[in-house]
Amino acid sequence: HQRYSSTTVFRSCNEYFVQGYTSNGTYEILLPNGKALNVSCYMEPGSGGWTFVQRRQNGSVDFYQDWANYTNGFGNLDGDFWLDIGLENLHLLTRNNKSALRIDIAMDCYYHDWIFSQNVQYSFFRVASAAEAYKLNVGGFNTSSMLGDSLTQSNGFSFSTYDKISDQIRSLNCPQPNHSGWWRHGCWYASINGVYTPCLMGNQYAGWDKYGHYGANYMAMMIKERE
Repeated sequence: HQRYSSTTVFRSCNEYFVQGYTSNGTYEILLPNGKALNVSCYMEPGSGGWTFVQRRQNGSVDFYQDWANYTNGFGNLDGDFWLDIGLENLHLLTRNNKSALRIDIAMDCYYHDWIFSQNVQYSFFRVASAAEAYKLNVGGFNTSSMLGDSLTQSNGFSFSTYDKISDQIRSLNCPQPNHSGWWRHGCWYASINGVYTPCLMGNQYAGWDKYGHYGANYMAMMIKERE
């Protein structure tokens, strides 16, 4: 995982891309509060520079983490991670209402004939402050995606972890424990932060609803300034 540096610290992966940095890797960005932070960038020709929020590619990191770890971030930028900046700084990055969201899903499940790599995009993505338990604001689902929309139903819901379950979910008395941090909207939900178990079926597994709660092999969540 190559690391790149510049005499100017830009505010996002896309700003680096616009300045001619087109290689994937780790870059230092400047947060709105003046803090410098290393992030993983996906530079895609014709699309721009996307900043990784999350990535699951081999199950090396347990995403059954508590509220504090989801707030601060965990994992390794070279492998699986929940963005080092965590929820608090994800709020800072998206609070100006100018971020788009992209989620990549890849499945390699021969038994079910599910072999693909696709993405779904939303034109609007914002995470509220800690005072609102990092409530999700998302919209503008791109209907051209074959993955389908498994996130809009979570719009307006607070983030939940096993030690801080939102009142919205607690009132449902769900029989399944919360196996990850996510903006849960109900007892059965799509969460790319679930248990990493590719091609097996279970509500707690990391995947996307369209494929019947079967675990995916690769998942990534990225943001970029809206065009």
